[in-house]
Formats: sequence, structure tokens, C-alpha cells
Amino acid sequence: METLRERLVQHEVEIVEEPRSRWGARGAGLSMKVRDPDGNIVELKAAADEPAATVGQ
Repeated sequence: METLRERLVQHEVEIVEEPRSRWGARGAGLSMKVRDPDGNIVELKAAADEPAATVGQ
């Protein structure tokens, strides 16, 4: 998730909430919230049973 965060920052994407563990439909997982170009808040979350995703893999 840190690699993804760094990549988003490089592209000047606003980080609304820093990566942290959150509970969801499939259990706990690391997630962060960003603002899209239209001003919406979007949550990016790694599945509980998968490692945090990285860009380019």
C-alpha cells in the first residue's frame, strides 16, 4: 500500500485518509482514501487475504 501511496502522491492525488487497517465485507484489510478528479472520495482497499497491492505488478 505504501508503494501505491507514493505513486499517487507523485501524481498529485490528494490523500484524504492515510493507509490503515479497516474492517470490510471480507474482513480487515489495509485501505486508504483519495479524492478523484471530480472531487469524490474513493477508498482503495487490499483484500484481507491478499497482500497490499502495488502499482506496476
